[in-house]
Amino acid sequence: MTPGARIKTAAEIIQDLNASKEPADRYMRSWGTKNRYAGSKDRRFLKAVIFDVQRHRASYAAAMGSDDPRALTLAAMRWGQDFSVDEIAKACTGARHDAEKLSDAEKTALTPGAAAEVLEWPQWALEELAHGRSKEDADDLARALNKLAPLDMRVNSAKADHDDVLAALEAVGFAAKPSPFSPVGIRITRTEGEMESQNIRALPLFRDGRIEVQDEGSQLVAMLAGAKPGMQIIELCAGGGGKTLVLGEALEKSGQIFACDTDPNRLRNGQERVKRAGLSNVQPQQITPWNANGDADPDLEMHVGKADLVYLDVPCSGSGAWRRQPDAKWRLAPEDLEGIAQTQAEIIDRGARLVKPGGLLAYITCSVFARENADQVQAFLERNLGFEALDIAPLWESNIAAPFPKSLAPALVKKNLLQLSPVNGGTDGFFAAILKRKS
Repeated sequence: MTPGARIKTAAEIIQDLNASKEPADRYMRSWGTKNRYAGSKDRRFLKAVIFDVQRHRASYAAAMGSDDPRALTLAAMRWGQDFSVDEIAKACTGARHDAEKLSDAEKTALTPGAAAEVLEWPQWALEELAHGRSKEDADDLARALNKLAPLDMRVNSAKADHDDVLAALEAVGFAAKPSPFSPVGIRITRTEGEMESQNIRALPLFRDGRIEVQDEGSQLVAMLAGAKPGMQIIELCAGGGGKTLVLGEALEKSGQIFACDTDPNRLRNGQERVKRAGLSNVQPQQITPWNANGDADPDLEMHVGKADLVYLDVPCSGSGAWRRQPDAKWRLAPEDLEGIAQTQAEIIDRGARLVKPGGLLAYITCSVFARENADQVQAFLERNLGFEALDIAPLWESNIAAPFPKSLAPALVKKNLLQLSPVNGGTDGFFAAILKRKS
């Protein structure tokens, strides 16, 4: 593809994404399959431009005076791909497959050496982020959640040694290092253009279950719950199974996990990962949404009051992972968050019924909004006096086998509430509260 064709195609993709509301990474995979004329370099370039637009949509729109897909694409070429105005003008020939020629207004808008900094969040989301934080802290977190995330992995200790995996990755050209906090974590720093070429899933290490792609924050909040051999664990929102694997490995083939979800496709994908990891004590169970009016719960009635640990990785805004999916923040609306919060309250009440006296209820989100996190836990404790929130530091020392890091002190919203983020720990924005049912 010529540079002009790339510009035209990128603008068309952005137009389609705006209309479809489909996640950008999924759309780009589908687009590459349908458009075989685009070579691997073209696809990498287009993906870098598309994600750059999603990451800098607000500042590019402000600089160009328009959020039209063409304007955003031109801005990404100028400031994201570091093309000069003359190079862009030369590429935009107006020929059949190329973008139309630049207007004088576009040349003027593209002339400055850099686009002015704008916080790359919808205004309503910035206001939501500021709840429970100072404006300075909220702005710092918004900026951090707009930067490219590293590629984190977790070593399956039942199948591989951490140092051996590091050496194997380095041998095939990956600059891999131990992650800062997880004893089984590995981190690879990357750039946007490398995202497609770094195909970890093609490696034998991945295919035979020795490693899994998983953010370090996700690893930590799963370990923090304290799964132990012999436990009966109910995971109500098992999803794709990433945290199921952490819990399952901690059981050491003794005990059982009931991995529950309302979506059969998610369960199926999770079971593929379970099989690859070599776990034999995970039982998938499709469940239906629960009517939280005090009625019986036929899908789970046999587990009521019997679980040692109920693990709730509840549906959420996903705001804690917006550095990985920068387009998601432009798809979420304030009314969506209202519905999400209601669902979370129903799920935590559903899970609480299953916990035995002295058992644990882990409430987890990948969100940085207090409404989904601290506020949700506080509201639950007020209507469920039989539960208490446990302090994070002792749980960390016991379940992650290390003293709670002093550098993570800012991640303690309270001594019993943990909010990880790229600012305080270099992870995605995971929240965790571990609640105990009183005897």
